[in-house]
Amino acid sequence: MAAIDPDEAGDLQAVFGPAEQRRRAGDPNRAKTLALNYIGVIAWLREAKRALGVYGRAMVLFQRSNEPDME
Repeated sequence: MAAIDPDEAGDLQAVFGPAEQRRRAGDPNRAKTLALNYIGVIAWLREAKRALGVYGRAMVLFQRSNEPDME
């Protein structure tokens, strides 16, 4: 999950994220709540083998606004 908001100059900046979430079911609901406070929020799911540095293709669960490409 990640969120963006404009800085003082109006440029979009990451507020936090990407942050790993342990529960898939909670991601879209948390993202919808965060979207009330930030101009852009995205929650996604993808398979990962972190020890090997291998990450699968992202499946977006919730997105609001224009978030930078995750690839």
